[in-house]
Amino acid sequence: MVVAKAVHRVVTDRVISEPGSEPKPELEPTDDLDPLHDLIEKIEYALQQGQLEKAEVLLERALRIDSQRAGLWHDLAQVHHLQGSYRESITLAKRSNTLSVGMPALQEQNWSLIAGSREALGDHAGAELAWGRAGQH
Repeated sequence: MVVAKAVHRVVTDRVISEPGSEPKPELEPTDDLDPLHDLIEKIEYALQQGQLEKAEVLLERALRIDSQRAGLWHDLAQVHHLQGSYRESITLAKRSNTLSVGMPALQEQNWSLIAGSREALGDHAGAELAWGRAGQH
């Protein structure tokens, strides 16, 4: 399984690595009352346009506003994975996992992302362990 081929959005409803991909169900909806609503719309647009650097900056801004939102950490981990920053992707996905207690779908996505990043780094044993953790959720 190649993570970069199917990186699922948590904040939005799109697969960010495949322009033109079919939308996925929204996992963490936002509404007009959410203080991050407008910023998340900008993040979605940047990702849809393949502007990973812009999305990264916007995600970091969103995390300065709400650093406890596990989905934002996951999304930033995905961006780093797509940019080839696999070690940073692993670190960010682990951070998301610490904040995603009671969110098994997000934890599974984090472990899948960790596994894909470990594979990309050549850590096949670590990837296998992470895939196993992904399957537990």
